[in-house]
Amino acid sequence: MEKAELIRKFAQNNDDKIFLAHILDKEALCMQKNIPTEGDFLDGRQQALLLSLSPYMAVKPILWGGFDDAERKMFFFLPDYMEDVPPDALALIKATHRDAKAPSHRDYLGSILGLGVKREGVGDILVSDTGAQIIVRASLADFFLTNYVSAGRVHLSVSSLPICELVIPEKEPVFKTASLASLRADAVLAAAFNVSRTLSQEAIRTGRVHLNNLPLLKGDKILAVGDKIRWQGKGRFILAETGGQSRKGRLFVTFKF
Repeated sequence: MEKAELIRKFAQNNDDKIFLAHILDKEALCMQKNIPTEGDFLDGRQQALLLSLSPYMAVKPILWGGFDDAERKMFFFLPDYMEDVPPDALALIKATHRDAKAPSHRDYLGSILGLGVKREGVGDILVSDTGAQIIVRASLADFFLTNYVSAGRVHLSVSSLPICELVIPEKEPVFKTASLASLRADAVLAAAFNVSRTLSQEAIRTGRVHLNNLPLLKGDKILAVGDKIRWQGKGRFILAETGGQSRKGRLFVTFKF
């Protein structure tokens, strides 16, 4: 299928057309010059669009955000002689502070955008009490070292590390139980986050929900114990357990956050 046909098939608006044209240009460059090519960090909807396009592509895209459960991931096209994403494609910016009040995720992101860095150049921001680990395109690492000095009103000390030194923060799990008529993805999502089915269906439709690290494309998909679900901007959970029924025949489930 030709480039224009693919764009017409998958694009829902003008932004999609620009995005898909950019994707296809990167694939073409990889094939023509037999070199690895890379693009921006993508949000959930963009990842869903890319994976929908993937079956029609001669070079299959690879998505990588520095760790398996990353919400934002860069896309790569690799020539036949390469198997893995170059280890130096991403960089880890480690920001620390001594302030009693830790900046929030919003503070970190706002201060980064305030420097003129585009959101597409920045991946996940993992926040702790003492600072943050910020995954960025490797070409931006020097810029952060020179210019990133504060988040909100908190002064930062910044260093650049290889992405392999990323430390995923640990947290105590929280469990929640509910009863459901079925294990449809939209029903499970609504119960887990205590929202309406309409809202969960909209989140799935717009590509903001991932199942086992891949975009969830259909709300009627039946889930199973062990499935990992992430709703961009809300959080993530595992369908930890199912078993037993209520008097009305509803299935008891347990979510692990």
